Amino acid sequence: MLLLALVVTAALFPLHIILGTHAPTSGQSWAADVNEDGAVNIVDAVVLVNIILGG
Repeated sequence: MLLLALVVTAALFPLHIILGTHAPTSGQSWAADVNEDGAVNIVDAVVLVNIILGG
């Protein structure tokens, strides 16, 4: 159950940045930019979910 909570939290973090509900630090922005294109966007959230699901 704890693992599921961690997975959900990790997957939702980029969405909070994208929606503007969280003002990230530079380190958080760097970590949320999963595909390293210089922007945190929905693509990062999709890539992160794919990584979590083993894809």
